[in-house]
Amino acid sequence: MTQAQAKVQTRMSLFSLRKSESKPSRLSRLKLEMNRDRTGLRAGVLLPVLVTALVVSLGIAALRIDLLRVRYALAAATLEEQRLLDESRSLTAEMRKLRDPYHLALQARDLGFVRPSRLIDLRDAKAAQTPIPERVAAHQTSTSSSLP
Repeated sequence: MTQAQAKVQTRMSLFSLRKSESKPSRLSRLKLEMNRDRTGLRAGVLLPVLVTALVVSLGIAALRIDLLRVRYALAAATLEEQRLLDESRSLTAEMRKLRDPYHLALQARDLGFVRPSRLIDLRDAKAAQTPIPERVAAHQTSTSSSLP
């Protein structure tokens, strides 16, 4: 017999042995036991658990994306707040400069205004005596003057 024929003969004998052996004897020969009453996870329980895990993971991913969006919006709002604060500071400084009496006098002089020759203080006018009806009728002015 040639080597090729011996290989074929060996394969045929092994194949016939495998067919003749039953499943439990083969498993017992390999020291494996097949327990039909297993308490492990079955497809009926495993599928809902996997679907639930998928939904939970998608929910967590959505929350993380939402959190990132909120962080970017917060950063943009913070930058806008800083810009508005800087603008408010500059406007406050400009307002103080425009209300400064020295600056007002310079601006008035540049516009051609002159100092008044007479100054009327309204607070002193209220404190002055009430006009007597005869003076009002005669259109006489009050004797007290508010000028310095």
